[in-house]
Amino acid sequence: MPLTLSHHQLSLFGDNISGAGHLDFIYPQDVSDSDFKAAFDELRILHRGMMMKLDKLNERSRLCEWLRNNMDEEGAKIEGEKGCYKIPFGETYDEYFQQLTKNSKANMKKCYNRINKTGTHMELNVIHGPFSDLHSLKELLQVYTKRQGEIIHRSINFGKYLKNRYLSALTWAMEQLDSQYSFLLYLNGELAAVMTGFEMNDHGIVFPIVAMNSDWQRFSPGKVMIAESVKYLQENTDIRYIDLSRGEERYKREMGGQKHLNFTCTLTL
Repeated sequence: MPLTLSHHQLSLFGDNISGAGHLDFIYPQDVSDSDFKAAFDELRILHRGMMMKLDKLNERSRLCEWLRNNMDEEGAKIEGEKGCYKIPFGETYDEYFQQLTKNSKANMKKCYNRINKTGTHMELNVIHGPFSDLHSLKELLQVYTKRQGEIIHRSINFGKYLKNRYLSALTWAMEQLDSQYSFLLYLNGELAAVMTGFEMNDHGIVFPIVAMNSDWQRFSPGKVMIAESVKYLQENTDIRYIDLSRGEERYKREMGGQKHLNFTCTLTL
């Protein structure tokens, strides 16, 4: 149970510092209800009377399921929920494309037509496993940091880039883990969109980092990157869904995203 204690409140480790889309305890797939009960009984012995706040619990989590089924007995409450979007895409690109809405199909065709008519060269770079290309990593984090500022309508200084580069748990994981996947879409040799995530054990990838370079906004590079990534994954892997994690951005729905929820659960031990 990776927990931190601060100001008499227990929280899941990584909340607000890791950039993670989902947080959870660590347990095997065959974990039982009695295992969760025993764990919380032990926590009450160690930290009786303290508040516990479990943020970013996904509805697919066994821990989340157990808490929601035992809320009265455990004194738990759901304090909030946030949407996440998963894009399943089947075995062929045509199968994926046909599941999009009529407007989304038309918009995707416009994106590719604009790239072709302007003679724009497009290239998708895929990095799987530990991210060792330092030049590409710098480019990726520059685009990501810039986009973070644009989303909150505020210029972000160089210090934020340094934090993302050297102090982020996500960057450490990118450089260390075999499960890492990054997709970098280049237009005319310039990085136009990126997404970085980690392979799950159910033929999917969760992407906590997704960003576009606003200099190429008229080409909708984020959508094109997702479409090209789907093609790559279908042709080269057994991965059959991508999860774009938290956030209600419209493009996630337009690209075939299916909503699922993250919950914030609180209880007094």
